[in-house]
Amino acid sequence: MPINSHILVIADQDVDSSIALGKAREFITGTELRVTVLAFIDTSSVGNIDVSHNDRLAGLAEVVSQALGDQIEITTDIVATPDIAAYCTTFCQQNDVDLVVKAGHRSESLVYTPLDWQLIRKLPCPIIIAVDHDISDDRKLLVALNVHSNNPAQQELDKKVLAWAGQWASINNFSLYIASCIEAPEPLTSADTELLIDLETRMRPRIEPLIRNLLSELSLTSKGILVSAGSPGVVLRRLADELDADLVVMGYTARHGLGNLLIGHTAEKVMHRLDRNLAVVQSHTEDETGT
Repeated sequence: MPINSHILVIADQDVDSSIALGKAREFITGTELRVTVLAFIDTSSVGNIDVSHNDRLAGLAEVVSQALGDQIEITTDIVATPDIAAYCTTFCQQNDVDLVVKAGHRSESLVYTPLDWQLIRKLPCPIIIAVDHDISDDRKLLVALNVHSNNPAQQELDKKVLAWAGQWASINNFSLYIASCIEAPEPLTSADTELLIDLETRMRPRIEPLIRNLLSELSLTSKGILVSAGSPGVVLRRLADELDADLVVMGYTARHGLGNLLIGHTAEKVMHRLDRNLAVVQSHTEDETGT
C-alpha cells in the first residue's frame, strides 16, 4: 500500500504562511516522490475570483520552492472551481495521489469546515488535516482503533488504519502508540469516575490481546497501548495530550441512514476536540446497518 509517493498539498488562502506547506515539508522523507501544490479560487462566490492569475501563480511557485526546496519533483497550479472537494477527488483518482495534506482551521467554527468533511468523505486516499504546531523530536504517532467491535467492516477498517499508521511510522521515523476508547454513555462519562475506572479494568484484558494480535498479524510493534473509557472525543484528545502525540490517525466509514448520523457525530466530536495533526484513513465501504 503506497503511503506518500505522490502528495497533494491544498495550499492555504494565505500561501505565504501556509500551514499545509510547512507540514508537507516536515512529512517528506527522501527524494523519490512527487508533490503537487494546488491553490484554489472558489468560483461559487464572485468576490473570490482572482483577476491576477499569473501573478498569483508565480508567487505560489516561489513560496513552494522556498518551503519544499528543489530536491523533489514539484508541480504547482491555481485552480478556479465551484467545488474544491470534487476537483481534488477527481485529481487524486487520475494522478495516483496517495496522501492529501490540508490545513485545519478549528477556530473558525464549532467543527471542521464543510470542505474538510467533504474531502474526508470523497477522497480516494488518506488526508492529513494539519495544525500549526511543530513536529517534536520524539515524533509520536497515536492510532485510534475500535478493536472490540464485532462489525466485520469495522474490523477491516481497523486493520487498514493500523497498516497505514505502521507504514507511516516506519517511513517517517515515528514511534507507534495505540489508543482504544471504550465508549460509555454521556451521563456516565461526567458523573461517575469510579464506574469508568471499573469499565476500563474489566475491558482492558479483552482489548489489549486483540490489539497485540493485530499488531502481530501486520508484523508491527508499538511503544504503548492506551485503553480508556468515556466519550471518544474527550478520551482521544486526553490521550493525545498526555502522550504529546505529533500525529493522530483514525478511520472513517461512510454510512447511510441512522448510521451516517451516528458516525458523523462521533467523528465530529473527535475532530472538534483534537488540536493535533490528524490523519483520516477512509474505508470506502458502505455500512447500511449503522452498527
